[in-house]
Amino acid sequence: MKKFSSTFIKSYIEIPPLITDFTVSVVDNGPIINIESFVAVKDVQTVDKGNRDITGYMITETRVAPGINSDKWSDTPPSTYTITGGNGTYTLFGWVKDEGGNISSATSYEFNVSYGE
Repeated sequence: MKKFSSTFIKSYIEIPPLITDFTVSVVDNGPIINIESFVAVKDVQTVDKGNRDITGYMITETRVAPGINSDKWSDTPPSTYTITGGNGTYTLFGWVKDEGGNISSATSYEFNVSYGE
């Protein structure tokens, strides 16, 4: 009788980290925006399968996902962001990445700026 053996390899889809809170405030209607809260969680569905730590935070003014190797990633959540224009309506997009190279979906926050008037 022949003996058979097999090895089972756990496989799963890497699920990106999730931003759970992203809040900004405009102080004195200037170009520097305070980031009141920027909270993200790791992929809770793969905790027992090598959950990956969050390794980067980024804020942009565009919905286009940043590159994984961009030099604009920060190791910690930023506390401020400087807008690139003058008065008007802005939308900031928060992003996080994990050590597996997964980038979150964007979380956005819209606000108005009126300064220098």
